[in-house]
Amino acid sequence: RAPSGKHPGPRHSLTHRHLMPTSRGWALLGAGSAFGILWWIFGDPELLLVGAFLVFAALAAVVYVRYNRPDLAVSRRIGAPAVHDGEQTMVTLVVHNLANRHVPHLRMSDSVEKLGVASFEVASLSPRDRATASYLVTCSPRGVYRVGPALGQVMDPLALAELPIPSSAVDRIIVYP
Repeated sequence: RAPSGKHPGPRHSLTHRHLMPTSRGWALLGAGSAFGILWWIFGDPELLLVGAFLVFAALAAVVYVRYNRPDLAVSRRIGAPAVHDGEQTMVTLVVHNLANRHVPHLRMSDSVEKLGVASFEVASLSPRDRATASYLVTCSPRGVYRVGPALGQVMDPLALAELPIPSSAVDRIIVYP
């Protein structure tokens, strides 16, 4: 519960999320460190210059993502939360940019328990704009299926660093015989 006694809404804070380099960012840091070691071994100043540039680029990407922290709200709509075995239902995921700046390279994935994962990417989300993605779920066999939580990442333009974004609530689809 929130401190006021009310349930928090779909808007989440990113203060406790982990900012990390992507695999591309780690590779750049590793290559920069390797060039630094080669400079130390051979003494060639160009090796140090290249190594410092690569490490600086990866660290600059982390700083860019940290200071361009998005303010997003993620929600989901399920067309028919109760269906019969073999029928389809539409699931719609909505990401709303609450900030006054663009959100570059947004990647989202939403899972349906035992049935699969739907993923989508948005190149840039404008200020106060929404991105919507819909997908069909064929429900079989009968049972109760968890939908979500939707997980996502926001990255810098070169995809060197990423910041996980808030996840949506977990919903369910009930499949009758």
